[in-house]
Amino acid sequence: MNPIEEQKSIISQLCEIMHLSVDGEYEVMNCRFDYSKSKDGSSSLGAEFWYELHGHSVSKALVYPERKKLSKLIPELHSLMNKHTGGNWSCFVISIDEKGKATTKFEYSL
Repeated sequence: MNPIEEQKSIISQLCEIMHLSVDGEYEVMNCRFDYSKSKDGSSSLGAEFWYELHGHSVSKALVYPERKKLSKLIPELHSLMNKHTGGNWSCFVISIDEKGKATTKFEYSL
């Protein structure tokens, strides 16, 4: 699998975890994933999930036990993207609209 396909596969898996975390309908769902790796090899990871319905925002934890996969998927995505483009993002947001269209926005530290 080429690097782009590997990245798309990981993002698809993250989208699936998000879908499993919603209790029914939504207009848009979002998840912000934070990741940092220190020079000493330690890392930190965070996720903030919310969805919107009828003008209300609902914050929830990602569904368990699927959220345990984040500790593998997020560092793997970071590593793949860093190797492929040299980019060193610190967080990204996945947004999925009611029709299932997903978009991503990566934030990079300068």
